[in-house]
Amino acid sequence: MQEMNFAELDRALADAGAPAGAAEVHGVLAGMLCGAGQVDRSRWMAEILVPEDPESTRSRAYLDAMRAVYGQTLAQFDDEGVTLELMLPTEEGGVGARLRALADWCQGFLYGYGVSGGKDPARLKGEPREVLDDIREFANVETEAEGSEEEKTALAEIEEYLRVGVLVVRDELHPPAPQAPVTLQ
Repeated sequence: MQEMNFAELDRALADAGAPAGAAEVHGVLAGMLCGAGQVDRSRWMAEILVPEDPESTRSRAYLDAMRAVYGQTLAQFDDEGVTLELMLPTEEGGVGARLRALADWCQGFLYGYGVSGGKDPARLKGEPREVLDDIREFANVETEAEGSEEEKTALAEIEEYLRVGVLVVRDELHPPAPQAPVTLQ
């Protein structure tokens, strides 16, 4: 499976005329996975953009990028370790760009959670509700940043919180199926 990064996905989305960027698109997928537990790739892609001409070079690049991100994200959600990587620009892009992308990711997450039929956050208890409330706050964060060390540290802490929190939400709302015990003979 091809690994996809922020810049590659963002470029493919822009070239295809998608109304959202890489961070928001990845957030939509993560939100749908948390809301529904599973999501068909075509269902997620239909929320983003359905290419008019799927055979065009731009559309093929877009479809290839979306397939790669879908597979990569599912693998991260299914990994028993905490490996979810938010689709954000690299640190070289600056704190402001990463903060804007983080807000976009959170907005996408909330959209995806809602369109997938996720449980009403007001009816949730414990960590899932807290994480969803926090994501709502992060979606509206002020995106002006100077790039200070304090801002970089705070952003890294928020990213780590989201990486873990999103997986907690999914596991709490859609617990993994128990694995059959291994018997030795």
